[in-house]
Amino acid sequence: MRKFLTISSIIFGGFLFAQNSEAKITLKQVRNEFKYKKYSTEVLKKFISEIDEIEQEPYVWEPVPGEIIGWNNDRAIFSIQETFWIKNNKLTKIETQLSEKNLEKINKYAPRGKYFDFFEGYRSIGNVVKKLKNGQFLLFAELKLMDEKNIGNFEEGYTVEYLTKDFKTFTPTKILNMNKTWKIVK
Repeated sequence: MRKFLTISSIIFGGFLFAQNSEAKITLKQVRNEFKYKKYSTEVLKKFISEIDEIEQEPYVWEPVPGEIIGWNNDRAIFSIQETFWIKNNKLTKIETQLSEKNLEKINKYAPRGKYFDFFEGYRSIGNVVKKLKNGQFLLFAELKLMDEKNIGNFEEGYTVEYLTKDFKTFTPTKILNMNKTWKIVK
């Protein structure tokens, strides 16, 4: 019995150790994932150092090659996502989620007795889609349509599109509804 408990403890301890170990992504892997090949080693090392608290290898992306990069780790319970802006060879973490003030503005377009809210997790965080010719960045985020009378009742399938130049102020431009039609936000 003692031998069984010792072996079980070793196996269980190894399992816990494996669960707590962090996945790492290498400089070479990051370089291979990105289209833009002129990122400095310092910027990419800083980017890799920002990827922490993960249990599996992260997914890295580059929506605006040479300028906007990011990573996420989709977990069963929650997800982590971070986006960075590279300016003058410096990596800066940026905010991509709309503010509550912006949410109030788009709630004017919700049906009577309902309101928009953000999804939990990474889907509520805005995703940079591209940089426009005028220097603005186009982003989108998923929304859910909540029922004021039945808080637990909501509809999925809504997307808000918005613009920014500085990742500090955002301007909502359109809402895509479940019927896949756009409504202009004024």
